[in-house]
Amino acid sequence: MIRAFVDASVLFAAAYSETGASREIIRQAIRGRIQLVASQLVLEEARRNLQAKLLRRPLSWRTFGMQSSSR
Repeated sequence: MIRAFVDASVLFAAAYSETGASREIIRQAIRGRIQLVASQLVLEEARRNLQAKLLRRPLSWRTFGMQSSSR
């Protein structure tokens, strides 16, 4: 399986845009075709940036074309 390191800009772009390479990388990971790797620092930076920039646009699993689990 392909392993890909993603930085905060990839996560941000995937959440912000419904098209593009960043979104496709996330979709492929959700489908189990690639494995994503990110550091805790990257995840914190992405979360902080998303909260700051996208506060007006609530994110959900539907943002990535998925339904949330009821578990």
